Amino acid sequence: MKSQEEDKDFERFYRKILYIAICFSIASMLCFSQIVGSSNTLNKDALLFVGLFCTTITLLITPTTAIMSYIKEPKFVNLEKDIYAYLDHYLAEENRLYYKRIGMEWKMQENFYWLEIILKPTLGDHLDGIKV
Repeated sequence: MKSQEEDKDFERFYRKILYIAICFSIASMLCFSQIVGSSNTLNKDALLFVGLFCTTITLLITPTTAIMSYIKEPKFVNLEKDIYAYLDHYLAEENRLYYKRIGMEWKMQENFYWLEIILKPTLGDHLDGIKV
């Protein structure tokens, strides 16, 4: 379930906007490259303005999209932390309600790497070695 949520494409809209910015960037590069090859001064001025316009649009779109995608980044539920808390609570309740009465205790190590059952000595265990 966690991997399905992580694999979802949350930034499809931002990707389309960045494709538009790439198109504007390519258009501005074409305009600037045509300025070098053009001999007409009027044509050079028009190409310069169009190139600057496309570059300005690209420079506005790109950081805005990056900031918006960072702000809108999805926050995932930390399932491991929730499971650790649930197991810790469950084992504490089981120990309190049932296992302490019969001289046993469930114990989990940090991050639940392993589970131990501790057998506590009862009165009968102490009397086994005593001869009457």
